[in-house]
Amino acid sequence: MKTQAEITQAYEQVRPLLYSLCRRFRQRHGGEWAELISEAQEQFVAACHSNQQSRGKLITWVHHKVWYGLLESQRQRAKEWARRQEIYLEEVPASSRFDFQELMKDVSEDAAAVVRLMASVPFDLLVEQRGWQHEAPGKNLRGVLIDFLVDAGWPAWRILETFREIREVLS
Repeated sequence: MKTQAEITQAYEQVRPLLYSLCRRFRQRHGGEWAELISEAQEQFVAACHSNQQSRGKLITWVHHKVWYGLLESQRQRAKEWARRQEIYLEEVPASSRFDFQELMKDVSEDAAAVVRLMASVPFDLLVEQRGWQHEAPGKNLRGVLIDFLVDAGWPAWRILETFREIREVLS
């Protein structure tokens, strides 16, 4: 399948599949919707040009090419991001690097306890947080820590004041 008319006709047939794959990919791995759709369309065109009808249906090949193409493009973006971070870290002068010990000296006992908890989150909290991501995707680790502190008997004002102090020290 190589003509523009054939590709257009095939696109109309597989468009729901492309949107479904992008939606599933975004739920599992994140990403910008427009970027995912664009990448899926590029992979669709590549699949049309590389499809061998004797080996199977086009829709199966499109599914495979699009899904693995999205994974590969995400891997490439992550690799590029990591490379940029390494360059950035090399440019940071040694004197301006973060000193965790100094942070712990400058904060209250409550803030130090929360920072230690965030730095070494108990396994059961991680499992709980992971479960909440499936039930309520908006809940992050901060929300889980707040629930943990409430369960430990901390009043709301103490929790809010502690997180405010941590934000101020880190900024």
